[in-house]
Amino acid sequence: MSKLIAVTGVTAVGKDYLLDRSLAQMPHINRRNFGCELGEHLGIDKDSIIATVDRSKLRRATEEVSMKMADLRPLFLSSHVVQTLDDTADEILPVESIMHADSYVVVVAPPELIYERVQKRNELGKRTSEVTSIDQIGRLQKHQLSVVGYICGALCSQLVVLENIPGNTRDNIERLREIATTITE
Repeated sequence: MSKLIAVTGVTAVGKDYLLDRSLAQMPHINRRNFGCELGEHLGIDKDSIIATVDRSKLRRATEEVSMKMADLRPLFLSSHVVQTLDDTADEILPVESIMHADSYVVVVAPPELIYERVQKRNELGKRTSEVTSIDQIGRLQKHQLSVVGYICGALCSQLVVLENIPGNTRDNIERLREIATTITE
């Protein structure tokens, strides 16, 4: 058991929100945001990584940060395993193999809700995420779920899908707490 849970989903789906609430009473579990770690490693804001960093340099930096995460287990790592529609499982699998998560939790939500969340947090100045169309958000979520499913099969990791919509928050928090117990036993 690697004692690593990767929590992934498109930007503004609510990964960090759910993790903040799920792990609040579990200080013995490390929690990191891979984008923040990668941005710090590269010396740039995490929201500008995709637009400004060459893919080969990004892949190398991702591998380096992935190796650093090995020392932090048990670990919940929120990340964008799949960041664009161009990302393929074959590109991503080598890096994911470094960390070899026990489980991947894919957080999904209606694209319209995600679109509203991105706009709202950009307007509030909390982030500077690219605002894409509702259709593109939907395609990216489907693509991400497909690629992560493939990775789970290749690594023999568990795949958990949480729908983050109003009314499901309490159940999602409880499910993440249950998953947390699997890496602390």
